[in-house]
Amino acid sequence: MTDDNETLGLIGDAARSFVRQWGGPARVRGRLDRSLAFDREEWNAVVEQGWLGLMVPEEKGGLGLSASALTVLLEQLGDGLVMSPVLPGIATAVLLASLDTAPADALLSDLMSGKSLILAALPGDIEAPTLLPDAAGASQRGWLHDGHGADAILLWDEETKQVGLVHRDSQEQATFRAAIDGGSVGMVTSRRFEVRDLVASGPAALQAVADARDIIGIGSAAMLLGCARRALDISLAYLKTRQQFGVLIGSFQALQHRAASLHVAMASSQSFLVETSACIDGPNRAAACAAVRARSADCALQIVKEAVQFHGAIGFADEHDAGLYFRRVVALASWHGNAAQWRGEYFSHIAWAFTHTYA
Repeated sequence: MTDDNETLGLIGDAARSFVRQWGGPARVRGRLDRSLAFDREEWNAVVEQGWLGLMVPEEKGGLGLSASALTVLLEQLGDGLVMSPVLPGIATAVLLASLDTAPADALLSDLMSGKSLILAALPGDIEAPTLLPDAAGASQRGWLHDGHGADAILLWDEETKQVGLVHRDSQEQATFRAAIDGGSVGMVTSRRFEVRDLVASGPAALQAVADARDIIGIGSAAMLLGCARRALDISLAYLKTRQQFGVLIGSFQALQHRAASLHVAMASSQSFLVETSACIDGPNRAAACAAVRARSADCALQIVKEAVQFHGAIGFADEHDAGLYFRRVVALASWHGNAAQWRGEYFSHIAWAFTHTYA
């Protein structure tokens, strides 16, 4: 399948249809009242859509689409506040397909068929020692967002260069805490892999893990911009209806300037995302994904903060939709590191490329 404009349009339509049933502020408000709840029925609906195989090669049973399809899908899911771990699932499917081993293929089949929810806990530099205390003696550690419903978790061991499976039969190995948006942040640890749990090893496994992290980077950028776009729309509608001193507040020049600045930031960030998704298969893939992730997080945070200010105190309340988008953006902006950490990764990749090109 090719991701031409018609295909991208169909993906966008399917995502909007999914949001009407499984997304929206009302479902998020219900989730906030149920700590670490996981809706299996909603996840089954994700599986039925075939989105987990979006970027999996056709010979592995996937759709074989590119990052353009990924960003179209996730922008819509971000706009609709869908909380299922669609992005972690897609990244995990790509990781398993890239490993190209018999155990990985079996796990990929289980994931895409809905038999088991298997997600990858990827390495990162998230610092949350008070939230998620480290496990003494653990040699492997990975981070996973919105993955508290996983049946099993893939983990990368930097020391042995192995990918192994961590089963959810021990609270020691997977610690999840509720996030501000009703999702979760988790740390997964393992002291060693049993032979039966080894999935792959070597340089190919390392590259597959790096590719999955790139997908998390560009995918979360798309979700951030989807949330930000909706928060901006809500704010503009409010400016056109709210009156103060007998006049619409949207007529105040100061607010017009702020709204215009947000529109420019949104448009430029979306253009950057489109350009990145078009060249993701190039040699600077990791740097591009890190850059667009940092830029999108900065843009989305700016927009939701302004949205709260436009609305006043009610904008921060859960009863108002603006408050829910604020919560979601704050949570998404920390996925596998904040904007500053992703910028640091970008400069590291650029420095490495420069050194190896001109050394």
